[in-house]
Amino acid sequence: MYESFYGMKESPFSLLPDPAYLFSSRQHTMALTLLKYSLVNHHSFTVITGEVGAGKTTLINQLLREVGEEFTVGLVNFTDSRVVQLMPWILRCYGLPFGKMNFIQMYDRFLEFLVEEREKGRVTVLIVDEAQNLAKKALENLRMLSNVNTSETLLQLVLIGQPEFRETLKQPDFRQLNQRVSIFYRLDPLGKDEAESYIDHRVCIAGGDPRIFSRPAINRIWEISGGVPRSINTLCDMSLVYGYANSRNVIDRDIVDEMFCEREEFGVAQSNPSISAPSRNPANGVVQSDARPSAEAMEQNRSH
Repeated sequence: MYESFYGMKESPFSLLPDPAYLFSSRQHTMALTLLKYSLVNHHSFTVITGEVGAGKTTLINQLLREVGEEFTVGLVNFTDSRVVQLMPWILRCYGLPFGKMNFIQMYDRFLEFLVEEREKGRVTVLIVDEAQNLAKKALENLRMLSNVNTSETLLQLVLIGQPEFRETLKQPDFRQLNQRVSIFYRLDPLGKDEAESYIDHRVCIAGGDPRIFSRPAINRIWEISGGVPRSINTLCDMSLVYGYANSRNVIDRDIVDEMFCEREEFGVAQSNPSISAPSRNPANGVVQSDARPSAEAMEQNRSH
């Protein structure tokens, strides 16, 4: 809708985890480096955690793009606390038939697959997304799978989850699994300066001018979102819709406040619940913020 109005080839703030839009913040760069390091050095277990919308799935997709041919990678992205037997899902992600096999038969088939891949000079990598949803029994099955690594590494496991997953692994029941994890890393929300760079980056990738967003608008978006990339995407996207509807060439704080006020009115949850929307003004919809829209050129609308 607003893309041509703002000179963009596509929407820069899609919620789809597109690796083309991966923003190399210090944390995301470190996480990707650690993931690749763990693969190259044949670590049995690697754990990456982060809040909902922190960019974990985009990180996985980027890893899949960069991983070398010496790795055979499978991804399990369906997890449910009611599922205690992961072996059918594991076989499926590698394209292995399992039919009416029982657990022992499935395990033997998977072990054969690991050996076959190793004979071809490849190490098998299993990535489990949303690992915080795994049942206790399923986690124990993953630990048992790592027992195939004796004299050489046949299987490497990468577990991606929300912050509570790290706390789960600290529990006494998971002591053996916790001890096998070589690398832990946590993705935190973006800081204010990183949020500005993040927004600029996505607008540029979409072919737009990053000066579309004023600094006061970006600061407000960062406050509301709590620095969570997915929330930043949603807020920026809706701000552009509101800006387009109002024929505004620059998104300033008043546009963000108008959008935020109406989202709050409909009970849409925000990443940072401590931030309040401005109160309604019957005359113009919202109270004017201290950062009023400017009629000057876009380069004068970004104050640093």
